[in-house]
Amino acid sequence: MLNLDTHVLLYALTDDLTPRERALLSNETWSISAIVLWEIAKLAELGRIDIDLDHAELARTLARIQTWPLTLDICRSISLWILTAIPPMRSLPPPASCIECLS
Repeated sequence: MLNLDTHVLLYALTDDLTPRERALLSNETWSISAIVLWEIAKLAELGRIDIDLDHAELARTLARIQTWPLTLDICRSISLWILTAIPPMRSLPPPASCIECLS
């Protein structure tokens, strides 16, 4: 199981992956941390990405991905490094259909 970060998930959902990345992701089950959903919502709210969080296909796709909860211990451990560890996000293309490798 691959635990995807926000950037990788967004690139996968917009099918903005290299052939090698697509092959690697298509052979694995995906999971995400709950914070990824918050980050996507925040990026959309700030206008950094154009994504419809109410889109039925997006909701179905996200529902099929294992989402790991955040615990207080996890939040304590990441609070010290999260501001310096997050790389800048490259520009995303306009949203496309959700990636079909989850089908």
